[in-house]
Amino acid sequence: MKKILKRILFGTNPPQEYLCLDLNEFKKPLKLILKSATSGVVKDMTHHHLFNGYRPLVITFDQNYLSEQDLENKNSILLTFLNDQKKILATIKLKLFKNIKVNSITYLIFEGVRGTNKFKNKVHHFTNNLRYNITSERKKNIFLTGNLYDQVKIAYSIPRKIYLVSVGNGKLFNIFPTDLSGTIGKDSFILSLRTGGKANEQIENEGKCLVSVMEAEFFEEVYNAGKNHMKALSEISEIRIKLRDEKSSDFNLPVPLGAIKYYELESLKVFEVGIHTLHFLKIINSVELNSNNSILAHIHRDYAGWRIKNGIQSNYLIRK
Repeated sequence: MKKILKRILFGTNPPQEYLCLDLNEFKKPLKLILKSATSGVVKDMTHHHLFNGYRPLVITFDQNYLSEQDLENKNSILLTFLNDQKKILATIKLKLFKNIKVNSITYLIFEGVRGTNKFKNKVHHFTNNLRYNITSERKKNIFLTGNLYDQVKIAYSIPRKIYLVSVGNGKLFNIFPTDLSGTIGKDSFILSLRTGGKANEQIENEGKCLVSVMEAEFFEEVYNAGKNHMKALSEISEIRIKLRDEKSSDFNLPVPLGAIKYYELESLKVFEVGIHTLHFLKIINSVELNSNNSILAHIHRDYAGWRIKNGIQSNYLIRK
C-alpha cells in the first residue's frame, strides 16, 4: 500500500538518486543536439561535450569541433535531448561564460540558463521538487535551488562515466572518484573538482595525476571512495581501494584493480567556475589494461524512471 501511494504521489522513482550502470549495455540512450537559435544549425554533440559543474551548470565544448556558424549567437544556444524516436524529452538553454585557450585549443565554457524536461508529468515534477526542498540534507549536500536542479537532472540523462583519480608524491597517495570530467579533443582531459576540497588541492600541488576508466562491477567501491575528496594524502595501505600489483608506467602512481584503461595527465591550466575548479590537463600516456567492455557510469533517477515507465530495459546496479 505504501509503495502504491508513493507512486501515485511521486511517479516512478528508482530507490537511489543516481543509478549506476554498465555504459555498454545501456540501450536506447538519448542524443544531445546543439541548436543555434539564430542560424537554425543542428549538430550532434552527444560525444563532443563535457558536463563540468552544477552550480552553475557548466557545459564545455572544444571549439575545434564547431564552426562560427554553429555558434552564431553564443548567448542563445539550445541543447535538445532526443529519444530514439527523435522526440524532444528535454532542453537546456545556454549562454557563453568564458573562452579558455590552452595551447592551440580553445574551450568554450557555457553556463546553463534554463532547463525543461518531460521525464515526469507536471504534478509529479512539483511533488518531487517539494520533497527535495523539504528533505534535502543541506549541510551534507550541495542544495540546488529552483530551475538549476532541473538543469542538473537533464545533464545526467546522458550517462556520465565515473572515473577514479590517483594522485600522490611518491610516498603518500589519495584515490577519489569524479564524474564531472572526461576526455575532450585528441589529447586533452578536463578534471572538475570542488573548489576548497583536499582532492582539488592535491591535484593543484602535484600538477599531475592518473585517471582510470572503471569496470561497472566495481561500482560499490568507487562510490564508497567519495569520502576521499576530503582525505589527506596517506600511505597506500590506508586508501582502502583494491590495487593492481604494478603502478603506472610514467608517473608511478597506484592503479585501481578495476581499471580498464588509465590516462596519465599533466596539468596545463586551472580555472574556477562557480563551486568547481576545472583542471585542463594534457594526456601524456594512455594504457589499455584489458578487453573488458564493461564501463561504469550513472544517470539521474528522473530519467531512469522515465525509461522504466516506457518499458526500456536497463540493468541498474543498486548500491547497498
